[in-house]
Amino acid sequence: MSLDAINDIAAAEEQAKREIADAQQNAKKAVSDAEKAAASALESARAKADEEIGNLMKATEELAAKSAVELSQNTENKCAAIRAHAEQRLEAAAAAIVGKVVGG
Repeated sequence: MSLDAINDIAAAEEQAKREIADAQQNAKKAVSDAEKAAASALESARAKADEEIGNLMKATEELAAKSAVELSQNTENKCAAIRAHAEQRLEAAAAAIVGKVVGG
């Protein structure tokens, strides 16, 4: 084999080593970039989830407060109706007692 051929093979081997090293470096950079992008996406998703949870909590609290007001109003209305009915019956009961005592 001639010296030129040996030199060409050696140069080709060195070129292949450089290309392998470059490919490995590019692969490491791609992995690093992908990890950074994934971490950023995860943080963004967490922030969005926190915001949505906050919105849901606020909506739930508002709905609970509204329901509590409605329940309170319904209870007050029922109490008023029971009180009115009781007052009507009280008058009839008092009249019956007076009738028995006086007529009695």
